[in-house]
Amino acid sequence: MELNEKALIESLDKIGIKATLQEENNQIFTSLSINGFDYPMFIRRLQGSHLMQVITFVPCTVEIDSSDDLGKLLHMINKELDMPGFCYDDDSKTVFYRLVVPCLNQKVDEELFHAYVNTSKQVCTMFGTIVQAIAVKAMSLKEMLDKAKELSTQK
Repeated sequence: MELNEKALIESLDKIGIKATLQEENNQIFTSLSINGFDYPMFIRRLQGSHLMQVITFVPCTVEIDSSDDLGKLLHMINKELDMPGFCYDDDSKTVFYRLVVPCLNQKVDEELFHAYVNTSKQVCTMFGTIVQAIAVKAMSLKEMLDKAKELSTQK
């Protein structure tokens, strides 16, 4: 598939994702509905490279006091993922899941592109709620780990 915004939007439509082009910054925007929240997703080619970035923001603003717990949680999650990509931007107080897709010769394999987009959606489905809870201080990392241990011993 050609690496251009029109082709990428049409490809997203094939997997049921409606997207638009933000012409001012030449990136594709969509919103994924996950667990009752809208997760903004942006897709853009990285300048001067053969790479495309898929970035999905977790819908929350990180509380200042939660950054230590949040950093530890994201590290724990990334350590277990086959495709790690959770990040925290301290300046903007945002959490996002970022993947980079290789695009050789200005082309992208459509199945690979779909796999990356679906991976982003799946990872945010699995971990987004707990990331939000830690980020907004609804729960501490210790409370989350204690609850996980309790649930695992009940089985």
